[in-house]
Amino acid sequence: MVTKRHYGFALILTLTLALGFAVVSEAFTKGEKVEVLWKGTWYAATVLKAKGELTYIHYDGYNNSWDEWVGIDRIRTYGAAPVAAPPLPPTTTTTAPPNVNINIPNPFR
Repeated sequence: MVTKRHYGFALILTLTLALGFAVVSEAFTKGEKVEVLWKGTWYAATVLKAKGELTYIHYDGYNNSWDEWVGIDRIRTYGAAPVAAPPLPPTTTTTAPPNVNINIPNPFR
């Protein structure tokens, strides 16, 4: 027997699934600035279109032959994480000259 409780549960489940899908499909919008992970480095990009969990992007400053579909594991909001500063070059250390004891005879002794 179907009760009001069952209808309520079904409604909540349906809304949860519908809203969850909407959030995924609208994670990024056309024209939005994002960062895309490619071979271990995050690059600035612009969203061209989104479809479900995939987003078609254009890498800023690059030819459109690099445009590609990326999954949610490779895209983030622009500026979401601080960009790591490049490592500093090694510093050259100077060592003090070794202590040199020179025994010079004192002629006034």
